[in-house]
Amino acid sequence: MTLKLWTISYDGRSADELVQKLRENGIERVVHIGSVAQDLDGSSLEERLAEQLRVEGIEFVHIEGVGEPPQFRGIAADRGREELTAAFNAYLSRRTEEMDRLRKMAEERPTAILCYLQGEQACQGSVMVQLLQVQGTPIKNL
Repeated sequence: MTLKLWTISYDGRSADELVQKLRENGIERVVHIGSVAQDLDGSSLEERLAEQLRVEGIEFVHIEGVGEPPQFRGIAADRGREELTAAFNAYLSRRTEEMDRLRKMAEERPTAILCYLQGEQACQGSVMVQLLQVQGTPIKNL
């Protein structure tokens, strides 16, 4: 079955801009995969964004345990992006229940993984999309 799966960054975007981008692309569900559903300033995404998405008819889901683990945070800077991606792939391969849940969501309706950083190389959700989608399917970053 074809997955309807994108990534979207909230870095530098207001909640209104984020919602507009989601609407323009027909996204019906946003999945936050961070270890904690909060912004870098410590404020809660659940409180700030989830309610606005609900009002707009977009579901907000937080799946714990599949975001980049805190112990991985220095790998890209210290040893390079390729090593971080390899470590994250190995980590995700052990998170089958959460990955299956995400796959099922993306089969049901258009879903975007919420990332802090922008771009395919920066967004941890892009690694997840690569693992979930059929090989050769392009990653759609909004």
